[in-house]
Amino acid sequence: MSDKELGKKMVERTELEYFLDAYKYATGQRLELVYSHEKPDFICNRPHGMLVGVELTQVMRDPRDALWDTIIKKRKR
Repeated sequence: MSDKELGKKMVERTELEYFLDAYKYATGQRLELVYSHEKPDFICNRPHGMLVGVELTQVMRDPRDALWDTIIKKRKR
């Protein structure tokens, strides 16, 4: 595994921890990481033993769109 791929996996693992915390908060159930994979990124176990795949995605926005959204929202206040 290249350094770039290793770095990506480390970031994904950190993001998974945030997701697992949010999942527990939203559902009252805990997912446990079973193993890392490529597609999906992770395989997790539900409390009753059902395995589920977790695929993390990142939404990318054009910085110009974000700038205009900020400007427009400030004008509406």
